[in-house]
Amino acid sequence: MGLYYPYQKLKNQQSKHRKIKPRVIYILVLSFSLLLLFKWFTGSHREIGENTDFHEQSESYGADLSSEESQASACESQSDILEGPLPHPSFFERRLTGKIRHGESIYQCLHKEGISDRNIQLIADHLDPLLSFRYQSRPGDTYHLTLTEEGEIERFEYRKGLVEIYCLTRDRENTWNVWRENIKLSKYWVNISGQIKGSLFSTFQELGYPVALAIRFAEILEWKIDFQHEVREGDSFGVVFERFFKGDEPIGYGKILAVMYDGQVTGSLRGFHFDLGDNQGDYFDLNGISLRRAFLRAPLSYKYISSGFSHHRMHPILNRVRPHLGIDFAAPHGSPVWAVADGTVLSKSYDKNNGNQVKLRHMNGYITYYNHLSKFAKGLKKGDRVVQKQIIGYVGTTGLSTGPHLDYRVKKDGKFINPLNARYPSGKPLKRDFIGEFQQKVAKLTTFLNGHENVSKVLVAEVDTSELPRSIL
Repeated sequence: MGLYYPYQKLKNQQSKHRKIKPRVIYILVLSFSLLLLFKWFTGSHREIGENTDFHEQSESYGADLSSEESQASACESQSDILEGPLPHPSFFERRLTGKIRHGESIYQCLHKEGISDRNIQLIADHLDPLLSFRYQSRPGDTYHLTLTEEGEIERFEYRKGLVEIYCLTRDRENTWNVWRENIKLSKYWVNISGQIKGSLFSTFQELGYPVALAIRFAEILEWKIDFQHEVREGDSFGVVFERFFKGDEPIGYGKILAVMYDGQVTGSLRGFHFDLGDNQGDYFDLNGISLRRAFLRAPLSYKYISSGFSHHRMHPILNRVRPHLGIDFAAPHGSPVWAVADGTVLSKSYDKNNGNQVKLRHMNGYITYYNHLSKFAKGLKKGDRVVQKQIIGYVGTTGLSTGPHLDYRVKKDGKFINPLNARYPSGKPLKRDFIGEFQQKVAKLTTFLNGHENVSKVLVAEVDTSELPRSIL
């Protein structure tokens, strides 16, 4: 009995434990499951809360990413799981937003985010009619991509600045839609004027306007003024141009509508843009004569004239008096040389005196000569048609020459003439049908150009981006 009792008692206790073990296990499993569910639920809410800022950033298209992120990655991008009131796998979408950095392409940016080559190619192919990533993508452009749970493209946006926005979507029927957003803009006429300080280009910059606008101004008057050598300190100028705004934000520049230049060397010049229809336009003087002449004043951008037109010049190499029936333009070796007018290549040759020479034949009995070239334009050959300002060669010092320069000559009806004093054919006049409309526009622009309205900016139209000119700066 003494041995039996403890053994029987222990056996009874073990029997009790065996009876209650399933209940204990059930309670433990239930408690552990509830704990895991609680942690998962609270963790998901925290993740959604942490993503709120990014969600707001992704909605703010065009916003710059932080400087730390831009230093950390050449292609700035972020990705996350968004959408839906509470996380549930069947409602998840993935959204990416990023910015193209220097040296990166849209392919590299998306590829780094794990986007498949197939999806990247789909984006490029569908947007290609409106946007070529190869030729039009630039550092600073931003993109936004939304993918379905299955990883398929739902929406893609590509932004080039504030108003150039391209969109691609795919609906539930698997239909692709591509378009460019039309943004409402305000078009103003803007008038600026001043006096030359240094150069035309530095004066524009001092007034707060881009050099590109000054270059366009000079191109309009390049048949009348040599802006490298005929501009003087204190000359007056004025210009009226289109400028586009989105609200108070300047977007870009449109056409130059009117120009004015009063120079000590050049005299008084005016020019006005007139639309000839079919997106064709030109600049005309007060009398309706085109500023665009048949011949340019010079065939290159040069430093100075090293030798002028003369029948009696001491040759610097031969040391004897010989005619110099042209103009020597000193310029750096390799500077481009262009045709002064439309014409045909008569010859492309070399001789010991003129070195590499191109000879062009033009209308009305004119022939032009371009001597001492270092080399010819690639592919140029005898019989080719060339257009005004087409590059035909490069400055050199071949032949009898003491340094890099262009010996430029003009022959009219078989006789050499001084290129600087020649009276070349004037521009074409406006057709009579346009004269009345042209004079009305000139009167309006002249009043604004001269500052009689005492305003420098006036609203002329509300437009959208589909109406922006291609020449916008």
